[in-house]
Amino acid sequence: APLAPVAATPALVSSTRLAEELMGTIRREHALLASDIEAVLEDVIMRFRAGHEEELWNAVATLLQRCYQLTRMSRDDPMHQPTITTLQRICQKYFHQQAVGSPSSGSGAASVKYQQFVAKYKGAFEKDFGEEAGEGLTLGTVIQRLRKWHIVLQTQVLRTPGKVPMCHYSPQLSVFFANYDMPSALAASEAVIRNPSSPRSPRGSSPLTLSGGLGPAAAGVSGHGNG
Repeated sequence: APLAPVAATPALVSSTRLAEELMGTIRREHALLASDIEAVLEDVIMRFRAGHEEELWNAVATLLQRCYQLTRMSRDDPMHQPTITTLQRICQKYFHQQAVGSPSSGSGAASVKYQQFVAKYKGAFEKDFGEEAGEGLTLGTVIQRLRKWHIVLQTQVLRTPGKVPMCHYSPQLSVFFANYDMPSALAASEAVIRNPSSPRSPRGSSPLTLSGGLGPAAAGVSGHGNG
C-alpha cells in the first residue's frame, strides 16, 4: 500500500514560509502596520547594499583566490585567457555601466557616488587589467596586481564609519519608532515603579500599541527617529 504523506512538523517548516504566514496575519489584522513594515524592508534593501568599492573588492578577492589555486602553473607562465576575459568583464561591469542602486540616499546621490568611484579607480584599474594590458600578462603579474588592488580597496572599505545617523541611511526605519509605541524594558521598569503591585512580564514588555488611536498609549506617542 502506498505510504501516507508525512505531515509537516514545525522542524520542517521553512523560515520563509513562517515569515509569509506572519506577514499574511499582519496584513489581515493590522494593514497599516504591514504597509509600514514593507516600506521599511524596501528601504533597508535598497540603502544598505554594499558600496561600489566593496563589490569590486569582493570580485578582486575571489579572482585572487582562483589564481592561488593555479598550482600547476609557474608564476612566469602566460595567464590563461579565461582569467583575462574575467578581468575585462570586471572592468566593463564596474566602470562602463551606470550603477543601479546605492547605499547612499536618493538616485541623485547614487549617480554622484558612482561618478566619483569611476573617476578614482577606472584609469588605474584599466591600466592593470584592461584590454591593452591583457597581452603579455603572466600569472605572477596578475597575482601581484590583484594583491595591490585587494589592499587598496580593503583600506577604503575599512574606512567606512561603523556608525552613521539612521535618518541618513534609512529614513523609513528612522521614523518607524515614532509612529508606533514600541514596548521596551525601560517602559516596563517605569510601569513597575509607578505601580509596584502590578506583576512584571518575564520579558519586560507589553503588547504593541499603534499610534493611530488603537491603544491607550497612542495619544502620548510623539518624537523623532533615532539618529
